[in-house]
Amino acid sequence: MYSHFHKSSSPNRNPVEVLLNYRVIALICSLALLALVATAYRSAPENSFHFDDSHNIVHAPAVHMDEFSLEGLGHAAQNATLKNRPLPSVTFALDWWRGGGKPGPFIWTNMVIHALAVLASFALLTLIFRHTGYATGPCLFAAAIGSALWATHPIQAQAVTFVVQRMTSMAALFVMLSMIGYLRARTSDRHRVGWWVFCLIALMAGAISKENAWIAPVILLILEFGVVRHGRSFFENKKVHLLFLSMPLIVGVLILVDVATGIGPFSDFLATYEHRDFTLSERLLTQPRVIAFHLSQIVWPSPDRFSIAHDFVTSTSILTPPTTLLAIVAVILWCGAGVYALARPRFRILGFFLLFFPVALITESSIIALEMVFEHRMYLPSFALAGLLGFACLAFLENAKPQRYAASAAAAAVVGLLLVSATDKAVAKWKDNYTLWSHALKHAPMDPRVHDNLSFAFQERNQLDKALVHARRTVQLDPMFLTGLHNLGRLLQQKGDRMGAYEMYTRALTLKPDYGPAHFSLGMMYLEAGDHARANWEFARTLEYDPNHSEAKRFYAYTVKAKDKGAAPAHP
Repeated sequence: MYSHFHKSSSPNRNPVEVLLNYRVIALICSLALLALVATAYRSAPENSFHFDDSHNIVHAPAVHMDEFSLEGLGHAAQNATLKNRPLPSVTFALDWWRGGGKPGPFIWTNMVIHALAVLASFALLTLIFRHTGYATGPCLFAAAIGSALWATHPIQAQAVTFVVQRMTSMAALFVMLSMIGYLRARTSDRHRVGWWVFCLIALMAGAISKENAWIAPVILLILEFGVVRHGRSFFENKKVHLLFLSMPLIVGVLILVDVATGIGPFSDFLATYEHRDFTLSERLLTQPRVIAFHLSQIVWPSPDRFSIAHDFVTSTSILTPPTTLLAIVAVILWCGAGVYALARPRFRILGFFLLFFPVALITESSIIALEMVFEHRMYLPSFALAGLLGFACLAFLENAKPQRYAASAAAAAVVGLLLVSATDKAVAKWKDNYTLWSHALKHAPMDPRVHDNLSFAFQERNQLDKALVHARRTVQLDPMFLTGLHNLGRLLQQKGDRMGAYEMYTRALTLKPDYGPAHFSLGMMYLEAGDHARANWEFARTLEYDPNHSEAKRFYAYTVKAKDKGAAPAHP
């Protein structure tokens, strides 16, 4: 391996000529990667907003910047729906200003972010492979193949096409940039201070893009031991050795203190389980199976296997279902293989990629009470699989004849074209709410959220009878689903069933008395019946819980003028 590194330049060739040739190769590879991204996502700008885009963008006044101004950008950063992610919110405001709220400009920005992440992965893999002793040419070739398959895999479609998930792709981009900065700062003889500053800025940008970027310091730690110290002593001194070995104990003690006192972030995470239909232990038991499922999607990327929702059986014990134990053992073996490889000087790069995968999943696939399954969570972790593929490619090409390069390029081209086609089909399912949720229904027929969103999709098409069927199914599957109850009430009201609508609204308010939409709908129902006093009371409650509700403001003002004088009636 190390002797091969010295073949990167020939004594009979001008070093400047060699450097220029490699720069040309790198440029060609970069342009090819950009072309692949553009081809795979060529139809994406025709798609629409979906799901969480509603309350983060469409109905989020903070990012509705009609005229460009620094004040507007600052307002978006400070008042967006997700307070801890100001940087994506600023980009939402810019896209709203560019396109007047149309989804096209938002999706174009997502594609640009993905393209930048692909280029960052290419640069990062090249740096890693070069540092471990391979010649520049094979490194560029292997890095390009790994990045191309990572860029075009349909499992990335959700992070690119789902507008609000640019938070995921932005966080991944900045994590990879921080890794590039760290590697250059630790291995270059020039501009080290500049690279340290670059690394720090990227870390900060990732942290304010999405919380899963907070794991970046741990990623840099395994980058240090797996790549920077490749071929060197694992621990430079006993103090570092002791600190490294004590880190799991320190983290464990901090978590115990946090949970015992109830004053730290882990306690906050535990509290969110009150709103889930699974417990902390059930989530921890289920996530290894979820990870195995995502790996199977990567290995067999049929476009029909990708969806915004999946019916996934929750693991209630280590043997229920039986695959729970198998998945847990597989995760342990994977991590054990990573630690074993990291401890071997010749295989540390392999250990780095093996450990990068579970470390990048820690934030979203462990204790936090998030949805069980979401494909966009694989965006950053799957970079490790691109690295493993590139590493295998390097091993195959070491001291190889040109025929092997040609065979590898041909195989990568065939696989790449298949992935581009699969991604194009996966992207098409995000065209509108009907295509997205009707496809999701095939994967998650028992998910009330799918039926609820499909009901709204049919309403957009003015197919109220079909919308009502799915609204009823939503409430049947989950009688405590607030938006489902409210949606069914609205549809019943449109059908003239006032008593049925009243029942749905009051059921929603019984579950959540400060649920503004139900108060507003009740107000509209009373207004249609000519009961201005009761309508006024409901509009007032709506504004109490949602002061920015523009329609409630308008109808409240109207009912103030129209109602009879006297005290407001009690709630019915």
